[in-house]
Amino acid sequence: MKYFFKTCTTIFIVLTMVGAVYANTDRLGSSDHPLISRMQGFWIASYKESEIDSHSFRDNAKNKINIEGHYYHIEYRLKKGAQAPGRLRILKHHENALKGTDAEILKRTKKDLYFKVAKEGQETWIQVHALERVYRLTIVEREQKEQKVEAKPEASPADNAINAADIHEAAKSGTLDVVKALIAKGEKVNAKDDRNLTPLYYAAHAGHKEICQFLIDQGADVNAAPEPFYTPIRGPQQA
Repeated sequence: MKYFFKTCTTIFIVLTMVGAVYANTDRLGSSDHPLISRMQGFWIASYKESEIDSHSFRDNAKNKINIEGHYYHIEYRLKKGAQAPGRLRILKHHENALKGTDAEILKRTKKDLYFKVAKEGQETWIQVHALERVYRLTIVEREQKEQKVEAKPEASPADNAINAADIHEAAKSGTLDVVKALIAKGEKVNAKDDRNLTPLYYAAHAGHKEICQFLIDQGADVNAAPEPFYTPIRGPQQA
């Protein structure tokens, strides 16, 4: 009985020592993420890595952004006897560590820091969740999405004006290049507006001779105007 008690005591002491050593040793197969340096006095208690998984990140607009890619979840615990840094120092440590990486901070709270790093065609999304003696990193890496922007041909003054004025306004204002552009695009030379008037009427009334000549050359009706308006060429219609 005495021998049995002595044996149990020895086993207990050994297990206690092993547990103490384990508590200060990183979990087997774990490692720090290359972008983020570890805080002094912490060890990796939990580690998960997956080729494909997802996590919801947050931004200042309170949006949930679900990101899928190479996934890491790393939990760090304070070593026995080390002084607890507290949440604020943990978050500040990670914010300072990423200043040289052009990190985009998405959101800060009392316990969490969300940010994104875009580098060499890859996006790395990171959440730091901080407690007094523990902090957790959730990281998702994915290929950076390219936003293809097709180069548009430079718009001419005539094209820009087309967006703001129709052929009647162009004829009235004397912008011959716009009138030509509209005709080239298929606008009818004798198109009538809500007053039943044609472009030639407006051009003639405003005294734009070049536009009048161009419209006539394109087949404009020189007598197209309802009573009591003047016809473009002949003046007032006779009863």
